[in-house]
Amino acid sequence: MKYLLCLWLSVCMLSTCFAFIIPVSSTPVLRDDNLISNLLRVDPEDKKPETLATNCWLWQDDDCLVAYFECEIDSSFYLGSVATRDNAGAADYVRVQLITIPDAFYAYYYVAYPTGNLHDAVRTSDSMDKNWDSHYSYESKYDDQLWRVTMRIPLGELRFQQKLPYQWKLIITRNHKKAEQAYSFPYVLPDMKNDYFLKAQDITLSHPIKSKLDISFRPYIVKSYDMIEKTSSFDPDHLGLDVAFNPAQRTRIKLSVNPDFSDVPPDDAADNYNSKYPPYLAENRFFFTEDLDVFARNNIAFYSRRIVQPQLAYKITGRNKSYNWGALGAWDKDIWANGRRINRDDYYQVLALNPAWRKLKLNNYLLSRTNTGYYNHVFNGQYKLQMGDDYYLSSTIMGSTRKTDTDKEAKTGALGTLQFNAFPGNWNATAFYTRVSKDIYADMGYNILKDYHNWGGNFGWDAEQSDKFVKYQGFSVWASDVEYHPNTKPKQERAIEGNYYANFKPLFGLSCSVDIDSELDKKDKAHGGYRVSGSFNITRWDALNISGTYRRSSTLVYELYNNHNLNAYYLTLSGAPSKNISYACDLSKYEYDYAKLSIIDDEEVTLDNRYIIGNASLSYTHNQKLRFSSGISADTNDSYGVFSAIGYFFNLRYEFIPEYFLYTGYQSNQYQMIKSTYDSPLGEFYKASATAYVKISCTL
Repeated sequence: MKYLLCLWLSVCMLSTCFAFIIPVSSTPVLRDDNLISNLLRVDPEDKKPETLATNCWLWQDDDCLVAYFECEIDSSFYLGSVATRDNAGAADYVRVQLITIPDAFYAYYYVAYPTGNLHDAVRTSDSMDKNWDSHYSYESKYDDQLWRVTMRIPLGELRFQQKLPYQWKLIITRNHKKAEQAYSFPYVLPDMKNDYFLKAQDITLSHPIKSKLDISFRPYIVKSYDMIEKTSSFDPDHLGLDVAFNPAQRTRIKLSVNPDFSDVPPDDAADNYNSKYPPYLAENRFFFTEDLDVFARNNIAFYSRRIVQPQLAYKITGRNKSYNWGALGAWDKDIWANGRRINRDDYYQVLALNPAWRKLKLNNYLLSRTNTGYYNHVFNGQYKLQMGDDYYLSSTIMGSTRKTDTDKEAKTGALGTLQFNAFPGNWNATAFYTRVSKDIYADMGYNILKDYHNWGGNFGWDAEQSDKFVKYQGFSVWASDVEYHPNTKPKQERAIEGNYYANFKPLFGLSCSVDIDSELDKKDKAHGGYRVSGSFNITRWDALNISGTYRRSSTLVYELYNNHNLNAYYLTLSGAPSKNISYACDLSKYEYDYAKLSIIDDEEVTLDNRYIIGNASLSYTHNQKLRFSSGISADTNDSYGVFSAIGYFFNLRYEFIPEYFLYTGYQSNQYQMIKSTYDSPLGEFYKASATAYVKISCTL
């Protein structure tokens, strides 16, 4: 029996050495020579064959690749929730990944679900661009025994070399949600990095794919009403246009006039009261998230939230066998409030050129922010060399020049890092060194510390996934030493941290960590502290996923110039009680041991020592075309004359005709100016903003 099994596995793996010839037909072709089956288990990574067979036939119908699946199912077949594009949750699925330029190490990613949800993306060895959208479609049908999927993938919109026959690669995957298992053909794992794409199944397409002019116009109109000022707006600032033009399979051009983000939900409430750095806000605006893998992914150099309200923005990206390139530009808007300028009309620009080979990546970015009498130019290079299968050497260099209307001459600065990574077996280790000069400026970035050098590293171990009670586990240890002002008045911050995690068979997990550090206050005085935390998570039920954390720490409170004890509690609840409804809720509670009123440098400082921050969201997705979403955030910290804050929103998205969208909603932020009392439990709130909007967009 063992001999037969080994022989069968050898035949399966040997078959991946030969290319599939994709037949050409306008009708289904269900033959053995275009059939992919015998998928092997990749999660867990044990190469076990399927117990429920998956058969996939491939053929080319003019400019489309057709993938027809027949999947055996049983009572564990899991439909999942209905979702809008690229928002599908956990469910059974089948997936096709097309690799049109193997040496470029990326794949086009198409997923089919039982409910008909659409999910496509561009996948690289270390990122997933879900904001890329294609025109693929599929039909999904199932009964008690079989799930049938017919997927049509348009090939003319992909980037590939125009040379017949087309020598591409392909990966077929099937996921079983309830069993927490995934199967693949061929047997490839994400841990293989670039080899993940090179070891995919070879396919040959002999029928020419027509190159067509791919251009789309998406005009939109926004009507908004300010419920505070009692004014409505309907002017050129609320008329916009998005243009997308793909002159070739490897080039994309996008232009946006008055890009509008009224349908983007507001940012969640967060604990920013004792932060050394300005609040970090994740990018959620479509124009800046799409194709982001081409541009600087280092937020220190390029933090797109710096661009507050662009009036005009453009983006050009291209990809070849050995490199990708891009250009992004945006003219921001001059914004004033109460006679004070709160945002300048600066011009932002990013130029990128990123050569990549199997063992070497060279990412180069030139970033500029300019205005009359002001400029800041930054070169950011990110380089990575693979030495053997499990060892990497990487480096980041930055150089900047900056001049304002008050500077007599430009200021220049530099940053350099060197990092070594090793991943032998189940072990991983990192060592790094960083040096930053005192005159470096990156005004397009999030936040850059200056005049320091930093060294440290980590090592860890992750067990292989198991079918036993403990599914997987691991630990890591991390340490860092930072020395500020090394050439004048050296001041050091140190930290060391260890953590352990384990996930168990009945879908729950535990983790714990210990952190000991020494941190500088605003007067460069060092304070020793610690953090001890424990976490759990339970994901056994669709309607209720739970995770919680308790953290005990001695934390530096910057405004008090001293360490204080903190007890912090975090609780997250999420789930999908039905296929149309989903929700998420997170609560954080903070308890410090300092007095609410303190005297610092002969001045009174009032800091809340007990407060709660919470966010909750609820969505109802009637079908892939119609979705209602709402959310609320609350913050009870009353440190700065505001006793609490609350924000909420309601959004409706309706695709009433394919590619024609209606968005409408309401957003409000309020601050509590009079505290709650027994007679008035809600106190008194002041509305800082309240806006209703209607937006209509279409694609021509």
